[in-house]
Amino acid sequence: MRLTILLICLLVQGSLFAQKGLSSAVLPDCATEEKPFTCTDKKLEAGVISLINTIVINTLPEESKAYFSVSAVIVTDENGLVIKDYTKIKSPSPFLDTRIQNYLNNLPAFIPKDKSYEERRSVDFINLTFILDSDTKKYYIAEKEDLKALNIKSEYIMADEASLYPGCERTGNYTTDFNCTQKKVYEFILKHYRVPQVQGPGQLKMMVTFSIDTKGVIKVESIEGGESGFQSEARRVINKLPNLTPTKVKDIPIKVSFNLPITINVT
Repeated sequence: MRLTILLICLLVQGSLFAQKGLSSAVLPDCATEEKPFTCTDKKLEAGVISLINTIVINTLPEESKAYFSVSAVIVTDENGLVIKDYTKIKSPSPFLDTRIQNYLNNLPAFIPKDKSYEERRSVDFINLTFILDSDTKKYYIAEKEDLKALNIKSEYIMADEASLYPGCERTGNYTTDFNCTQKKVYEFILKHYRVPQVQGPGQLKMMVTFSIDTKGVIKVESIEGGESGFQSEARRVINKLPNLTPTKVKDIPIKVSFNLPITINVT
């Protein structure tokens, strides 16, 4: 039996999750919502989308007009105020960068995370890719499926520090550090995964979503595809991974998630 594993980062660095208490600052209008973090993300995205009009499109370089990405990171302090010097913007248009910068730096005060947290600052990422519809000549927001189908690699802002596996040394380069962690995770799963007994040859595919929290603890969030025995084994092995040094932005630990496609070839 042969086990094939591909580890792919789908963003997600910087994707914050609701944990115990108010684990991240939220916009005032979202505080009483059932999902305040999702509400905050959607409102921030909507605010950025509203800034993109014909004037902005005309400032895009020609090579970016078929599709383009917009990425931003904001950090709020213990009082919920945006720390302006920490705001990062990435887009193909300096004019759009300025518009987004002004919008984000003038947001109302957020409701800060719970006082039980030692680190009171919070981080929010905004990542959007716009694709031009060839028929309507209008832009739409790309979903993950669109990016995959069109082979588009969105250029989003990375976290300052990648999650680090024990034994990997911090180099100061996000990609290098991430690749070391990816290699170690890959090796661990290959070593410890025990393929359940099955009859006959075949191929089985699973998509495992796991998170790394602000303490570096790894947890399986969901598994799609595959049979129950294979899913249980994937969950067992991934949950046995050692704690990592968490992903950080401005030295603030953040919770991130990753997708892990697993292909098992039974021969």
